[in-house]
Formats: sequence, structure tokens, C-alpha cells
Amino acid sequence: MPTDATALDFDPYLAGTDDDPYPTYSRLREEEPVYYSRKHEFYLVSRFADVQAIARDWGRFTSARGTDIDQTGEHFGPHFINTDPPRHETMRYLFQHRFSPKAVDESLGSLIHDQVAQLVTRIEGSPNVDVGLEFAWPLPYAIACSLMGFPSEDWQSLYDASARFDEREVGNSAFSLAAEEATAELRNYVTEQAEYRRSHPGDDLMTLLVTATVDGKPLAADEIAGNAFMLMNAGTQTTGCLLTSALVHLGSNQEQRTWLRRNPQHVKGAVEEFLRFESPIQYFARITTQDVELHGTRIPAGSRVVLLSGAANRDPGIWTHPDRLDLSRDPHRHLAFGDGIHHCIGAPVARLEARIALEALVPHLERFRLIGPPGRLRSHQLRGYVEVPAALD
Repeated sequence: MPTDATALDFDPYLAGTDDDPYPTYSRLREEEPVYYSRKHEFYLVSRFADVQAIARDWGRFTSARGTDIDQTGEHFGPHFINTDPPRHETMRYLFQHRFSPKAVDESLGSLIHDQVAQLVTRIEGSPNVDVGLEFAWPLPYAIACSLMGFPSEDWQSLYDASARFDEREVGNSAFSLAAEEATAELRNYVTEQAEYRRSHPGDDLMTLLVTATVDGKPLAADEIAGNAFMLMNAGTQTTGCLLTSALVHLGSNQEQRTWLRRNPQHVKGAVEEFLRFESPIQYFARITTQDVELHGTRIPAGSRVVLLSGAANRDPGIWTHPDRLDLSRDPHRHLAFGDGIHHCIGAPVARLEARIALEALVPHLERFRLIGPPGRLRSHQLRGYVEVPAALD
């Protein structure tokens, strides 16, 4: 490891609010492909091949002891992401039929189109609009409420609580009091919704959770709440971050904005480039189940290993000019949604929402521009924005 004044000192609790962490990511890939943080006691990998291989190797790198570097997962409660086979396969199977690309398109396509049309109608022609708070965030909450079976009028309060749950104090690994209070609000909400669905079943994920049996037994109350909490949070934060980042880059990059306006048939590919270029989830973690050696470094059993997908998705060994946003780029498999058995189950929903939303905005791109600095989401794991002041006049 470098020992001079330029030695790497990567701290994810500071990098999460950095406007440009990518030079540091580049150094990690080039100089220390296996980086060790003495301060936070984790190993970190940043090259595409390593991140992908570890994501697929659940036997040596387990998710059963958490996939976060702080207490986020603990606050959700038990859920299927923090499991390995055979429990993971059984739990994931409960939801899989709802999240195939075909099922998502058939069940949510028209709803997403309707929601996007309503949102665009509200903001089009405006000389001063926050396309973050008035477009990018309302959409995933409306869709997630529908999927979960939550009343549509609850999306605003759910957004408010989720925003407080996700926000972190810069440089601090501990949960803030606001995040703790938001956790209680969200857990109480999903618990109440679970009780309601027991006597008022519907065609939604909350009903699925309260009626499901695994190995012949119903899910425990904390497992129902944990999975509902996780599904709601994951289904909104990833899409909200994807859309806000896309809007910021479109608003600040005239060349790419013009290209997309002239090539609306390529929106689907553009979504993949936005995911690669500014991954909504910058990393996820695993715990080693045995000693592992990688690039000459011995990683002991029981170590936390951080998979820095935000760096892997800009690996020059995979992409030409990876630090350049290029919406005309031929899509290549990226790691924004993870890989292996833990690949994000809701990825088809996020992709469909983003595609329909951007297709609806393409006719407005000639007049679209940022009119103020966007407000970045304060999170060490999520990368996106809250406020995106813009004009669509």
C-alpha cells in the first residue's frame, strides 16, 4: 500500500456527498484493487471483474450477516436480501413472478404511463420547477404504493419518512435521531398495513407477505415488516436516484441532451448508460466465510468486503472513456443492480419507470435547463439528488 503523502484514504461516509468521487475510485482500481480501511475495518474491491465475481460467489462471501456497512439493514428487520440459499431462493421465489420484465410491463406499464403523463402535465411550460421533488420522486412512490397495496394518498408521508431514514450526517457512521424516528414511523406503518391486509386481502405484495408460507410456516411478524420495509425503500430510492441523476446530467450536458432529443428511440439504452455512469447504489457489502486471497492480499474469514460498484461501472478495462457520459454507447452489462443470486429483483420496475419517464420528457428537452444548483442526497451509499431546480418553458 502507498505510504507517502499521497496514500489513499477512502472513507465512504465522506465520499457519499462528494460531487466527484471518481478520481479516487480510479486510484483505488489502479493502485489498490484490494483496499483495507483500518478506520472502518473493511476490505474494498473496485475492479469490475472482482466486484462481479464476489457478487456471484455467495458461498465464500455471504449476505446473511448484512449487506451494509452501517446499521441500515438492522433497522429494516429480517428480509430476504440478507439471506443465502436455501432460504434466499425460497423467499425470492415468492416475489419473482411479480418482477419479471414481462409481468412488470403487463401489470405496471399503463399505470406508469398514466402517472408520468399527469406529472408532465403539471410541470410542462414552467419557468421554475423542481423536477426532483415534483417529478422524479413522486413517480416511484406512486408506483411502489400500488405494488405494495398502500393507499396512493400516503406516498408523500412515506417519501418524507424515507428521506429522513436515508439521510446521513456527513462523516458519521451512526444513525441520526431523525433517522431513528423515521425508522419507527415506517415500521409502524408497514405493520399496520400488514394487519389491514389480513382482513382485506388484495392483489398486492403486502397481501402476498401476510399470506405466504415458507417451509410450511407463515412468515413471522418481524419478517413481514422487514421485507415490506425493504421492498418499499429499495423500490423508491433506486429509481428516484436514477431519475434525478439523469435529469441533472441532461440539464448540464447540452451535447447529450441534444443527442437524446434527436434519437428518442434510444432512450432504453440511455437508461443503461445513466445507470452505469452514476450508479444509484454505489456499493454493497459481504462477509467472508473463509480466508480468501485476492491480488496478493489475504482477506481473513469474517471480514467485511465492500463491493464498490460505482467504481466497477467505470472500469476502463470494460468501457472506452468510462468517465464520459455517452448516451449513444452500446449497452454492456453493468453492476448498478448487483449480480448473481442477489441481483436486484426490482430492476425491471426501475428500468421501465425510467424509460417511460424519459420518453415523456424528450419532447421537452429543447427547452429543458437547470436554473440552480441541484441538492445532493446526503447518503454514503445512495447517489442521487433531492432538489433539481429547472425550467421547462
